[in-house]
Amino acid sequence: MTMLPSSPAGLRLDGTRPPSPESVRRPMELAHALLDELAAALAAEGVQIRGAFAPYHHVTSPRDFVPAVEATGELLVVHFELPTTSNLGVPFGRDVLFLLVRELYREMRGASFFESDGMWQDKQGAFCGDLSIGVEVWTRDLARLEKFVLHAADVLSQDEIVLRITRADFRVLRPAKGDHREQ
Repeated sequence: MTMLPSSPAGLRLDGTRPPSPESVRRPMELAHALLDELAAALAAEGVQIRGAFAPYHHVTSPRDFVPAVEATGELLVVHFELPTTSNLGVPFGRDVLFLLVRELYREMRGASFFESDGMWQDKQGAFCGDLSIGVEVWTRDLARLEKFVLHAADVLSQDEIVLRITRADFRVLRPAKGDHREQ
């Protein structure tokens, strides 16, 4: 996102006012709200919701077995950022970001989110700052993720979205089946 410099009167050089700090939603606050909304929408479609966004209930039976990730193929951790505002600093509609998060869930079956605040200097020398939703995806299907990210860049009118790909030694540790119960 490119933020235009402010004049002494508090106006940007293009004559507009930057959003007030109270109106700018922090990326993780927005990400939590989007995930909560996604969980509610998926539940309405009959998808079972577990984890932090599940409705509260007491479980006394053992946790359902979750199959291990296949050990074949290269497992990659990919980081990228979804901006929460346009290049002019205008916040994207919640519906736009919700649809992207929903599509990410459908395409990649999950992701982790973190807040990402950044700054840089644009081609005209202006200070630029942004508030983004950082995304981490574990995948063996990089082409599928790249297709999603290109779509997101198009929807969010970004010239590019950079992927940081980590190839490392991953070890998935699982306790013996039945040793843990949800409480």
